[in-house]
Amino acid sequence: MKLLALVVTLVAGSASAAEISVSITGALAREGSFLDGRDGAMWCGEERIYPAPSGPDAPPPPHLPPIWKVQMNPYRSPPEASFLLMFQPHPHGRERTAFLRLTAAGRVWEGYSHDDGAGIELAPAPGFLTGSFTLRNVVPTGGGTERITVTGRWRCPAGSR
Repeated sequence: MKLLALVVTLVAGSASAAEISVSITGALAREGSFLDGRDGAMWCGEERIYPAPSGPDAPPPPHLPPIWKVQMNPYRSPPEASFLLMFQPHPHGRERTAFLRLTAAGRVWEGYSHDDGAGIELAPAPGFLTGSFTLRNVVPTGGGTERITVTGRWRCPAGSR
């Protein structure tokens, strides 16, 4: 079993440490964890996006639905570890929208819950500080025919938001 080369900082047995653990199947078979020893590499919280007004005299538009983020060095390039999971904390209707980006096997992989063949299973705990996910049909950025399924769990430190 190869690790994803994802470990940022090891913190043995610390309940306050943030952790993201993943298992990948499909074109890759990997397991690994992102661990954060409170060095700020991991962040969990709600993000609200406010569009710009349509004109100088226009009233400000309402904010878009909030997005919950679980991230660890989200936009780093291989070989550095990166992970980003974004989802709507309160889905509208029956579907939940989600996006996943991570580094695995020296490549960046991305998946959207609304892509063809994709599917999302998302089970956040109340307050969103812990939860589990599965996203199917995750593809390498820059093209390629490989597809992976990423299953995992996250644990954010108390006080995140």
